[in-house]
Amino acid sequence: MDEKNIILFDWFAFSSPAHSPLSVIQFLGLEELHFFETYGNRHYASCLLCGSISIFYNGKVNEGVYVDMSGDGCREFEEYGTKSFIDVFRDIVDEPDLYHITRLDVAFDCFDTTVLNIDKLKKETEALNFVSKFSDPVIEYGVRSKSLTIYYGSRSSEVYMRCYNKAKERQREDVDYWVRWELVLKNDRAYSFISQYMNGEDIGTLFYGVINNYIRFIVPDKNQTNISRLKVAKWWLNFVQTVEKIRVYTPKKTAYNLLRCEGFAYRQAGNAVSALIDIKGVTGFVSELNKNRPVRSIKYQSLIDMNGTSDDGILNFLKEHDLKNAIEREDTAC
Repeated sequence: MDEKNIILFDWFAFSSPAHSPLSVIQFLGLEELHFFETYGNRHYASCLLCGSISIFYNGKVNEGVYVDMSGDGCREFEEYGTKSFIDVFRDIVDEPDLYHITRLDVAFDCFDTTVLNIDKLKKETEALNFVSKFSDPVIEYGVRSKSLTIYYGSRSSEVYMRCYNKAKERQREDVDYWVRWELVLKNDRAYSFISQYMNGEDIGTLFYGVINNYIRFIVPDKNQTNISRLKVAKWWLNFVQTVEKIRVYTPKKTAYNLLRCEGFAYRQAGNAVSALIDIKGVTGFVSELNKNRPVRSIKYQSLIDMNGTSDDGILNFLKEHDLKNAIEREDTAC
């Protein structure tokens, strides 16, 4: 699978005392999505949830709402909303007193081992061949996926970075190589990044600037005691200069999930399904769908595996219908 190295927003969270749950949905351009109410978190009693987009509310007086989009939530926002991140960022920057950005993750997706080789990065990190403002890096492996992750900086600080094997994390066997370098920016650092981006700075230049300010990998030299004079490693220069050359942010399609499946079924096929049910009835439609549907593809089977099956799914519906008909036939015979 051929992919292009890109930069994308992979987490976004903010609060606003000026918004209600419904008004923030409009602010984000998500009116066409279906949110359902669930339990709250983060000191908010309630939450509206759609896919991986959470809107918390019913907090303390004048707290308004708290919006939290995970990585999948950012993809859902881009694909199903009527606004872009640029639209939302512009409004937030124009009204700084009405919004507080709490987190922004900016990610560089690399599909080329010559640009960023995670095994090389691990080796040079373990050898301490770097100069950094951060404390000791942490190297972790996923228990199940065995996915390698290297952390630079404390996860409780305003800025930290991580690099990990995204292909293994997502179990993407169709991708030969996929490594992600991620900046996690909080509060003022997140707002500063967005402000500079809205003032015309290239996304790659900003990304490079944050990395370069906190860490660089060097060529060790026992004869050189002045750290500032150590040469920057060529492989590291190749990585940061590649990042710096990226001019624009690239929206990315969501991984196939329940929200995308519902979007297709309701928005694209909804009229056809509704008409057939009106003509044939629910039982007739489900029966014919079961007879005529093609062999289930991997992506749909994976979707079922992730979300489970309902007690009144197609097969159970048909079994119950056949049993009901059999009982009615026996009663008639008697």
